[in-house]
Amino acid sequence: MSIAQPPADSATDSVSGSAETPTASPLDTTSFAPDSSVYQDIEVPRETPAHGGTGTQAPPAHRVQSLGKVKTQSKGRNTAHRTVDIPSGCFWMGSPDGLGNANEHPRHRVCLDSFRMDRLPVTQKAFSKATGQAPWILCTGPTCAGPDPRAPAWFVTWTEAADFCRNRGGRLPTEAEFEYAARAGDSGAYIWGDSASQACLYANFADLSLARMLPSWKVFPCDDGEPLVAPAGEYRPNRWGLFDMAGNVWEWTSDWYAADAYAKSESRNPRGSDSGSGRVIRGGSWLSSPDGGRAAYRDGFRPDGRYNGAIGFRCVYPSR
Repeated sequence: MSIAQPPADSATDSVSGSAETPTASPLDTTSFAPDSSVYQDIEVPRETPAHGGTGTQAPPAHRVQSLGKVKTQSKGRNTAHRTVDIPSGCFWMGSPDGLGNANEHPRHRVCLDSFRMDRLPVTQKAFSKATGQAPWILCTGPTCAGPDPRAPAWFVTWTEAADFCRNRGGRLPTEAEFEYAARAGDSGAYIWGDSASQACLYANFADLSLARMLPSWKVFPCDDGEPLVAPAGEYRPNRWGLFDMAGNVWEWTSDWYAADAYAKSESRNPRGSDSGSGRVIRGGSWLSSPDGGRAAYRDGFRPDGRYNGAIGFRCVYPSR
């Protein structure tokens, strides 16, 4: 079958019903199999090369072609576990009146202590080396990206991500920490500002390369040549040196999801709701539209669920 884009971004088993995969209803566990691929029957045009294939399209806009070899702006950045020191500070979390979804309101001032954060999402190489597991190979269908040790670990559950961070001496970031670090002092619609046309320089979102596979999808007006999950660190970092804080894969946070969380949020180091049916995911993915790619966009997903849209993670640690 062919899947048409729904009126709003919606994800399988998403809690708010506002991420990017068409479904009957959020958290309808009677019809959801955590390891199933919701895209396995999508009709992909025959002439569209598979991710990582040998199509004749031009190199991605964020790369530089030289002497027949593709060099990325982030060459060498995927080879080591590095962190970035995030300074303490305050910011306005959520969307201003008249913008965004209901679950992004009210916009409120949040202050955070300093912390350290992985500069890249955890890669497949790092995850497999530490756990001996490769959940992404469980995903089947034409929109499931093939294994790539440089790419973010995805199709991981919240529990797997939380365990990984704990074993590394860290934890998953809170939702507030994630948005604060992603914005890096900026208050624009996107982590790089307000221009949708610049998306392909900073993030792997739904763009014209995905539109060749899913013609009805709402996409950013640019083409980075990466229709699915891309290697981590290939796009420009934000102002604090963090890569992939928007797009490529959604990222798990430690918070339970609640649509009205902002109405009762603490102003200093908030930890979210005490309970819920899903955990907050932030940052969007390769499937996110111009609406879903906004810095304030938030959703939730079952902690034991796997989503090929896709969800990965990074860890945070105490300041030195």
